[in-house]
Amino acid sequence: MSRRICNITTGPKCILPFQTRARSSVPTPRTTVFSGIQPTGVPHLGNYLGAIRTWVDLQLTSTNPDTNLVYSIVDLHSLTTLPNPNILRQNIFHTACALLACGLNPGRCLLYQQSRVPHHCELLWILGCLLSINRLNSVPTWRERTGTPLYGAYSYPLLMTADVLLYKATVVPVGEDQLPHMTLVSDIIQLFNNRYGKMSFPKPQLQLTRTPRIRSLRNPASKMSKSDEDERSRISLTDTEDVIIRKIKQSVTDSIRDPEIAHDMGKRPGVSNLINIYSACAGLGIEATLREFEGGNKTRLKAAVGEVVVETLKPIRCEFERLVSEKGFVERVLDEGAEKANDIARVTLAEVMEKIGIK
Repeated sequence: MSRRICNITTGPKCILPFQTRARSSVPTPRTTVFSGIQPTGVPHLGNYLGAIRTWVDLQLTSTNPDTNLVYSIVDLHSLTTLPNPNILRQNIFHTACALLACGLNPGRCLLYQQSRVPHHCELLWILGCLLSINRLNSVPTWRERTGTPLYGAYSYPLLMTADVLLYKATVVPVGEDQLPHMTLVSDIIQLFNNRYGKMSFPKPQLQLTRTPRIRSLRNPASKMSKSDEDERSRISLTDTEDVIIRKIKQSVTDSIRDPEIAHDMGKRPGVSNLINIYSACAGLGIEATLREFEGGNKTRLKAAVGEVVVETLKPIRCEFERLVSEKGFVERVLDEGAEKANDIARVTLAEVMEKIGIK
């Protein structure tokens, strides 16, 4: 199975100029893709197959030079879980290393740390002044949190809306669980236009991931998560080959004595999750995957899934280990990303402030 990993070399030559619109008397249409990932630990297989791989592929498929790819390490969002400061600091660095190791090329995309662009929070406040409590109550995110609800979790969708609008994103790759948030984006654009007159916020198109949500290896009713206390529930991008094989072997399937391997998330979620993983890593459709395992059993399926996951993640793990030792290079990528992100965000916020009468 072939994989496409950008060859990232250390040193300033790797950090190429990010695409910016050439000044012209005639404005040209622009496509801006925006997406983000929380630095809550080293990304796992579900993050890679569901989001990061799409980001990398867009570098290859978006051939229009006027297309901007903006990817954010959304550390402000991660504060809703009140992380340990030292662990958060390490997670931000490791997330940057992992994204570069997966193939993000700072010469083709803008990779930056959210908190280093203060305009996110400024726009959050402005948008919050437009939205009713009842509308924000309708977004399910904060109700899904356990324990005492905190304001950060409650306002999380507003910050996500500010993230998208600040860069005037036209395309937002999302999973199904983010659809309620994206509906809120459209509603806020309408509220702003009705109150202050039309603003040049495009209504972003949603790009749903082509990979089904990857589930926990220990509880296939839940998604694979970095916050799960059971490390056997997920495969981290930095797991060794032995660890990957062991986790797959220990994954929960079912006790059905059907000799055929079947894909049925309702009746056989554990087996179906493994089929989804194999399908995504091998680049096969579900039907083609089922034909490969025709006449096979769960033992054979687990062995094959372990093998294809090892093959997929091995070059990522090796590149991650190299980048961790090149801290100066990774920090330069984030420095340049923050500078370019601020240049874009500053213009958008100035336009907003003029509309609302602050400027």
